[in-house]
Amino acid sequence: MYNFHYNQVSATGRKSHPIARRRNAHLIKYPDAKVISLGIGDTTEPIPDAITSAMSKRLHALSTVEGYSGYGAEQGEKPLRSAIASTFYRDLGIEDDDIFVSDGAVKLSTVMDASRRKYKKD
Repeated sequence: MYNFHYNQVSATGRKSHPIARRRNAHLIKYPDAKVISLGIGDTTEPIPDAITSAMSKRLHALSTVEGYSGYGAEQGEKPLRSAIASTFYRDLGIEDDDIFVSDGAVKLSTVMDASRRKYKKD
């Protein structure tokens, strides 16, 4: 399936985002590295109904006094991280505190950059 909008992203220069520049610099320095890109995703397929249904249910809950929770945890909601850990990583020793759920790589990059600055030695 051809995604016209993906090419529009390229036209705006989004593909040259700092994440892509860092990945490319890393690959120049380490040409044999196997990198899994978590930058711009491919949106050529529709979002599965299970996901949109869960999103809709959660959004509706946020519109009620009982369901409103304010901003979620920066690393992602604990129940979701727990479900990911137990479903996909149960036998690998990965726990929910090891998992970061983000709405995109730009946010993740921002968090990681802040963390690097915080712990960088002078």
